[in-house]
Amino acid sequence: MEKIVTLYVSSGKESGEPTKTKLAIDYSNLTDAMIREYATDSLVIKWRAKYKNSKKAFPAEDVYVAPIPGTRSAPVMSEDEMIAKLAATMTPDQIVAAVKARLEIK
Repeated sequence: MEKIVTLYVSSGKESGEPTKTKLAIDYSNLTDAMIREYATDSLVIKWRAKYKNSKKAFPAEDVYVAPIPGTRSAPVMSEDEMIAKLAATMTPDQIVAAVKARLEIK
């Protein structure tokens, strides 16, 4: 497999200035199975972050659809979470008015 060259920008914690690094990753000594293993490790980290960042309990069983590289997943809320968030920031009348406006109900 060929080399992949990417430009990374580090935070520059040490010097205070961001650092640009042209990084070449040479896959020539890896098999496709090894590359898939690296991908799996990375995807497990992303899956774990989904639950860790939301403070939700880890499920006993789950399916994680691997996102296309370079895309970000949108946060997903349950209906109960959405209602709780609305209730914390709006009155019932405001919620009804917002829903009606969204659905264009007169």
